[in-house]
Amino acid sequence: MNKRKSITLLVISIVLILLLGVMTFCPVVVPLGNVDYHSPVTLIEYGLDLKGGYFVTFEVNKNELSDSEYAEGFDEVIDTLEDRMSLIESRMGIQGFTEALVASSPAEGLVSVEVPATESALSISDVFDILGSKGELVISLNEDGSKPFIPKNAQGDELTWNDCIVRADAIYDSSTSSYGIYVEFDDFGLEALKEGTSAITSSTPIYFILDGETISNPNVSSQITSNYSQITGLSTPVAAQTMAIQFMSGSYPLDVVNTMDFNDVGAELGNDTANMLLLVYAVMSVLIIVAFIAVYRLMGVAFTLSFLFYLILLAFAIAFIPLAQFMSLAGFVGLFFGLAMFAAFNAVLLGNINSEFKKGKSFELSFDDGFKKSVWTILNGAIVVLLGLILIWIIGTGSIEIFAMGATFSLVLGVIATFLFTRGYVKVLRGVSPDNDKAFGIVKEDK
Repeated sequence: MNKRKSITLLVISIVLILLLGVMTFCPVVVPLGNVDYHSPVTLIEYGLDLKGGYFVTFEVNKNELSDSEYAEGFDEVIDTLEDRMSLIESRMGIQGFTEALVASSPAEGLVSVEVPATESALSISDVFDILGSKGELVISLNEDGSKPFIPKNAQGDELTWNDCIVRADAIYDSSTSSYGIYVEFDDFGLEALKEGTSAITSSTPIYFILDGETISNPNVSSQITSNYSQITGLSTPVAAQTMAIQFMSGSYPLDVVNTMDFNDVGAELGNDTANMLLLVYAVMSVLIIVAFIAVYRLMGVAFTLSFLFYLILLAFAIAFIPLAQFMSLAGFVGLFFGLAMFAAFNAVLLGNINSEFKKGKSFELSFDDGFKKSVWTILNGAIVVLLGLILIWIIGTGSIEIFAMGATFSLVLGVIATFLFTRGYVKVLRGVSPDNDKAFGIVKEDK
């Protein structure tokens, strides 16, 4: 690689790092048509231990059961709440919603839920409305829900609409430039809709009523004859996702009598813990960079540029890949582990290049032989550690699972950055300074 080409590539790369760094670590919002780009730093959420959250207590209907009978079935109430939290998480992309804490008092019929604070567009009041709703859906041509459509099975037994909804997904309708939901009913639901709308000959509103409140009233002009329906006219994707969640929440029935309490909850480890962890990570990063530059000179600079790309990729992974977890103390520990592994991988690569050069080989031959020696060493170590982390991820729960997720993603990105970026930057910087061996921290041994 000639010097001019190397300098050009280096300048372009540095500009790209600066641009991506701004787009990643500064609070940037870029309009992109229907969906805006939000920089990862604004999307990363913190868990209950680092940021705190919200606490609510629900009173659940005991349905005239004795205390012993109710206590035996109370696990189903807990499972229902956890299923609803998983539904919200999967539909809204709120990472870590299943990290919420659920406590119960079966004898009193009380369930308490604590969820992390979130910057999601879905408000926390909407979250608790969904968690605490009965999920009873009524479909009728009358605004007050009278004369509802009643689905029945093959034996003529009445079903609930929650039994008949196969799926409900948010959609964007390009023909009307609005958002909505796509609902699929089973055959029993379709028969009820066909019977209820058989007399419709002109535009008529059909009311979808959840727990006594109308959530949608689209117009239909003729009898419904398809299992698939679209409800459009919503202005935001969040509104569409919320409605889809409301349709599906009835799949996990819960009879809540009252919302007893609603409070903010502070961070378990203190309000400044997250900032302190970020500061420690930054200090460790600077110390590692200084150490590499002191030992390997320009190869240390190559490591630094590779490390910056690694941080950008890691931020995107944490923000956009659905890890199903908030960033917590355990997650940070996983990131610290990944940082140490990344530094170790690069030390192996650059150390082997240096070692080969000291044998009297040319830099180009030392670079190739050192890389070949490093590949299997790095891969063997990474694969062994990765298999262990995946096993912990699968069988672990709580903080152990969060640690494994953070460490896994940072480890994989560390291997990619080492082989792709560090190796590439060493070649580019050698092209910038092709004859200055000392600038790379390598000197042939005297014979």
